[in-house]
Amino acid sequence: MNEFRKSKFNSARCFEEANAWAVRLDDDPDNVALRSELEEWLNTDERHRTEFEKARSMLLEMANPALIEPVRSRRTWVLPVAASILILFGLTFFMLNRPTGDLVQTARAEQRSQLLADGTELTLDADSRVRVDFDEQSRRIVLVQGSAIFDIAAEARPFEVFVGDYRIEDIGTIFSVSLRSGFGPDDPDDASLTVAVAEGEVHIHRIDDASGPMVKLLAGERSELNSYSTDAPEVASISAAQFAQWRSGVLQYRNRPLREVLADLQRHYPGVIELSDSELAGQRVTGSLRTGDIKEAFEVLERVLPLEAKRTADNRIEVLSR
Repeated sequence: MNEFRKSKFNSARCFEEANAWAVRLDDDPDNVALRSELEEWLNTDERHRTEFEKARSMLLEMANPALIEPVRSRRTWVLPVAASILILFGLTFFMLNRPTGDLVQTARAEQRSQLLADGTELTLDADSRVRVDFDEQSRRIVLVQGSAIFDIAAEARPFEVFVGDYRIEDIGTIFSVSLRSGFGPDDPDDASLTVAVAEGEVHIHRIDDASGPMVKLLAGERSELNSYSTDAPEVASISAAQFAQWRSGVLQYRNRPLREVLADLQRHYPGVIELSDSELAGQRVTGSLRTGDIKEAFEVLERVLPLEAKRTADNRIEVLSR
């Protein structure tokens, strides 16, 4: 029996299931067996069909694949290309031989690319922070907050990224790391770590476990680790367009909680975003939002979720139930 039909009905759970069905159908629209299962689920309760139509509307409303740009290797970023990125996205591109132990960071709504002393290209998303610690034997980066892309310069010294309880070991690659903290009154300590690989391979280790990597990721793969979960992390396939989409000024979601979306938008908004109703935090979001237009992003969310975003004179955005 399909797992979705085992649960008791409640509106929040029903919409979550409907959203999952919408995503699965969007990923595989020609799957006859999937459509048959979906129709059976829809027919078990008339409210299923209502919630599914809402989820499909959200997917169509928010999807905007034309905004997504393909991933690029550092080796193709010649000066004319870099100049166009500066104009389009407002990135600050510069080259520095920085001393070890440096703190490299971006402000809200700022992105930055920088060559490190070894030739590795570091790209930071808005409101992100890393500490660089290179010595004669090793190259270590600590991701303190936010998201970063690492295009690693090949050399003998190992390259490692440390995030909380995890150590990410580079095996000659381009990869991204994103750290999300909880957003909202009910989950201030909740956090998740997402690692994605564009080229090469990375190994993810728990710092307190010397038995070997808990997961190995190859090019075109992504894994998410949650602070509250002890399960082995799952590995998902991604396309080039799905790698570090924030670099293109786009945030894309598949059945993610609203609290995660708001945390991402906060990094790209210089004011304060405040979630006033904790019951909204778990609402599921599927689709794309542009970080360069926060007003438009909230207008889209207001159309597809039962919320209202009120902007105050001091540039604060209050998110309320509607």
